[in-house]
Formats: sequence, structure tokens, C-alpha cells
Amino acid sequence: MNYIKLIRPKQWIKNSFVFAALIFSKKFIEIDAIEYSILLFIYFTIISSIIYIFNDINDADNDKIHPKKKKRPIASGAISKRNAVFFMCILIIVSLIISIHFDIGVNIVIILYIINNIIYTTGFKNYIIIDVMMISIGFLLRVIAGALVLEVYISSWIIICTFFLSMLMGLGKRRSEIVYLEDSAASHRHNLKLYSIKLIDYMLNICVGCTLITYTLYSILEYDNKIFMITNMFVFYGIFRYVYLIFSEDSCKMPAEIIIEDKPLLINILSFGISCILILLYI
Repeated sequence: MNYIKLIRPKQWIKNSFVFAALIFSKKFIEIDAIEYSILLFIYFTIISSIIYIFNDINDADNDKIHPKKKKRPIASGAISKRNAVFFMCILIIVSLIISIHFDIGVNIVIILYIINNIIYTTGFKNYIIIDVMMISIGFLLRVIAGALVLEVYISSWIIICTFFLSMLMGLGKRRSEIVYLEDSAASHRHNLKLYSIKLIDYMLNICVGCTLITYTLYSILEYDNKIFMITNMFVFYGIFRYVYLIFSEDSCKMPAEIIIEDKPLLINILSFGISCILILLYI
């Protein structure tokens, strides 16, 4: 059980961004495309799990003084750093085996994803604004990899929308950390003393507007049949629901936890995916 906690299953939902190209390119009717996208999802899940272990080893001392993170396997002492490294090596071997099934383009994106996360973990997570942008880059790389594995075009509007959406999630994470840790936030992470709720809320407002605008432009400009614009109502509701949850007074959950645990939001996301598939089949 501790080893399962170590690889953070709740965070795996982030890797669902690899399916964006599968849906929007209408490749979801092809068995091979579905299989490759699922394998890519597994690939990213293993790679991200390796990153989580690396992160927990690197941050073990800071996590011990965090009221929530101190319960993580390494910080709590349930798993030693030595055993964690051994488990990480096993996952690395598994990821190398999976990498054989993908061409060099996809594997280059994976390498960039790993480099981005290592740089983030070892220092850049302490730089205000840059930290959130690096989180966003991770989501962009997932979308790009999803398009490369299927060898399909993906709209620049989707790329831009993904960036703003992931910025929104990253800022939501920082807001939750400040609310949860209160006066001890700065002692856990240096850049949290540079952020303020007022500043984050201002940037959140910008990202909300940009996310909604870029997705709306995508739905208008990429399809001759305007019926696809119906999906906007799911996007608008989802964004507003997410903002409502992170602005709740007792909000201290991370974005992935909010998405998984909030039924209205989860149902809306599933409805969005189903509506996209049905509409794309029609047009």
C-alpha cells in the first residue's frame, strides 16, 4: 500500500491530456490509435511516478514539517530512501521497455518532460511564476506527445488553451498551499512567501478568461459546422465550478483531488468528452 501511495495514483488523471489528440483528430474510431494512446498514457504514468519518487526523496526533509505531506511514505519513514531508489529503478527499466514501442519524436518529448520536472524539482519550483509555467509545460508536452504518437495535426488553439488551463490548475495549487499552510507556508517553500492570495486571484482571473476565450475560438474557427460550439457550455461550467471550489473558504485540496472528489465536476468532464466524441462523429 505504501508503494502505491508513493506513486500518487490520484495524480494520474493529469496524464489524460494525452487523449486530447485522439478525440479532436477523430482517431477514437481506430483501434490502433486507441491502443497507442492508452499505452502512451501508461508510459506517462510510469514516468510521472518516477518523478514523484524523485521529488519525494529530494523533498523528504521539507515534507516532514508539512502537516499533510509528512504522511507521505518517505517523509513518514514508511519507505526508506534506499528502497524508494530501488523501486524507482524498477520503474525506469519498465519505462525503457515501453519506450521501444514509440518512435524517436515521442521519446524526445518524454525526455523533455523528465528534464523539465528535474529542473523544477531541484530549484525552479522556488521561483515565483516560473514554477507554475513549468508545471504548464508538463501538460503541453503530454498533449504534444499524444499528437505525435498518432501523427496527427493538433490545433494551435488547443495548445494555447492547454497552457492557460494548466496555468489555472497550477495557480490553484499554489493558492491551496497558502490557504492550508497559512503563516508556515514560507517555511515549507521559499516562493510561497512571494505569492499572495491577492496576486494569485488576479492571475487566476486572467487565466480563466484566456482559457475560455481560446477554447471558444477553437470551437468556432476549427469546424465549419457550428454544432461543436455546444461543448462550450461544458467548458464554461467546468472552469467556473473549479474556480468556485478553489475559492471556497475551507479549500486546501490540490487540483487533482478536486477533480476526482467533486462529483459535479467529474460528471461534467465525462459529459464533455462524450459530447465531443458524439459531435465529431456527426460532423
